[in-house]
Amino acid sequence: MKWFLCALCCLTEGLSVLRAQIMPDSSVQICAYWTPGDKYAYEAREEKFKIDDQGDTTLVYRQSERRVFEILSQTKDRYKIRLTYGDYMTTDKEDQLVHDAIVSATGPCVVEFETDETGSLLGIANLETLVAQAEASVEPAVRVMWETIPSAERKNFPKKNFRKYMARTLSDPSVVINAVNDDLGRMFFFHGARLDSTQVYEFDETFAPLLGGRDSVRGKTSFWIDGRQTDSYSAVCNTYTEADGSKMLSATLGQFVTAFGGEKAMTQAMRDSIASGMSGIRSRMEQFSSEEIHLDTGWPLHLFFFFFFFFFERTIYIDRDLEPMAAAIVRRTLDIIVEEEQEEEKR
Repeated sequence: MKWFLCALCCLTEGLSVLRAQIMPDSSVQICAYWTPGDKYAYEAREEKFKIDDQGDTTLVYRQSERRVFEILSQTKDRYKIRLTYGDYMTTDKEDQLVHDAIVSATGPCVVEFETDETGSLLGIANLETLVAQAEASVEPAVRVMWETIPSAERKNFPKKNFRKYMARTLSDPSVVINAVNDDLGRMFFFHGARLDSTQVYEFDETFAPLLGGRDSVRGKTSFWIDGRQTDSYSAVCNTYTEADGSKMLSATLGQFVTAFGGEKAMTQAMRDSIASGMSGIRSRMEQFSSEEIHLDTGWPLHLFFFFFFFFFERTIYIDRDLEPMAAAIVRRTLDIIVEEEQEEEKR
């Protein structure tokens, strides 16, 4: 449920280095070399597919938006950056209606954040403003969503409880941070690092539920520099993660139940349907990212992200009227818009 937040910025940490370059010992340093006034625009795209138990693939939605980064200021040890989102378009009609209603009520999403001198992010500078904007999005989001629910189903969907849940969730700063990490968690992943292009590194990574909560999923992440595609112009940096998806499903189910006002507020038929649909499910999450970073400036040129969530031993469905799903795929790309393309758009 990304619709209630217009994408934000990312919080990551990295190792300290001086400047992006290829070293004589085959290691690569990734860091920022930015100047106040610099402005870079990106085209962000996302597609989601579902795969049924027969192996057939169906497009769920396709969406795109424009993201503009501008360097506001620079000191000896940090940068301040503004990130503006716009031109959101999606094939999901309900999501488009909700997004447009939110932007009309709260204005476009503008994020200001800081990084250290290497480009490793330090934090969101206008977090309070973003939380207030998220809180203001509750009423328009609930209103539009309620209008899209068939009247026959509204009796099983407590509008009052759902509004309370949304208001409580969106007033939590951690929800904003989780949305940040989900949206741009890999864009600055390598900034501040010096890596040997002949080595593969590993660490344990924690994934928090997008809508808050105490449950989290730990996965094993590998990351490396692709020496075959890295040269003096740019470095290609990859990550691969595996995690047990069952805990993520459990956390998602908990959010679903809470949105309905808790188990006591749900009908017995709905509780039985959920129990039947979730029984015996085992799943695994895999994700891969590949990012090309310009070495002289530290600006990403292209980012490809592939998320694969699949179920084994049985397929999953909560509503018996829905088709079962054996796997879900999310594919994201982020491409820098070169100056020639920007000038063409202005014409």
